[in-house]
Amino acid sequence: MPVQRHEEETSGTRPPDPGDREPRLVLGGMPGGIPPLVDRLAGDLTAITSRVPGRDAAAYVGVAGPARLTELARVFPLATRALETAVAFDLRSPVRPEDRPLELAVTHDRMIGAIAERRCLGPFGAAEERRLMLAETLSAMVETDLNVQATASRLHVHPNTVRYRVRRFEEATGLRLTRSRDTFLLWWALEHRRMRTAGTRRGPGLQ
Repeated sequence: MPVQRHEEETSGTRPPDPGDREPRLVLGGMPGGIPPLVDRLAGDLTAITSRVPGRDAAAYVGVAGPARLTELARVFPLATRALETAVAFDLRSPVRPEDRPLELAVTHDRMIGAIAERRCLGPFGAAEERRLMLAETLSAMVETDLNVQATASRLHVHPNTVRYRVRRFEEATGLRLTRSRDTFLLWWALEHRRMRTAGTRRGPGLQ
């Protein structure tokens, strides 16, 4: 069963600005090519369909299933979680829980995300974190697969500046970016922080 959230245009035919549209939900997944059944559920556009929608710049899509009609109550929560993950991570291709389990966990497990953020960034005061551009530097390191040169280029700083910031992080936390477990913890912490500070619309676990 697929799930999709549409962002409908507010008026006219122009592509809507992000501030002009509200995420909508669509549910899909019936066998046999049966035409989609469309309705609104809790303010979201909801549909049951046999075909997974493709990539659409005006929609977020979450997919679970396929499932029989008698299994919708079981599958719908998974589809909804996938949908909320698509919104939180701005993923414009259909999201399946089995394809994005880490992103689903970050989106919906607020307690663990908060623990990870405190573990990784808690030792730093707000002033020191801003001075070191700590979150920006660590995010760039994770996104460039710990490439110091690429991180320095992205941040427009000297590579030694990146090395100093990483060393300061490791000394304060006891974590090591050369350990995959610690890098994964840092990624979780940074994603939780990003969604928390950005006020991203999230699932029930992050309200």
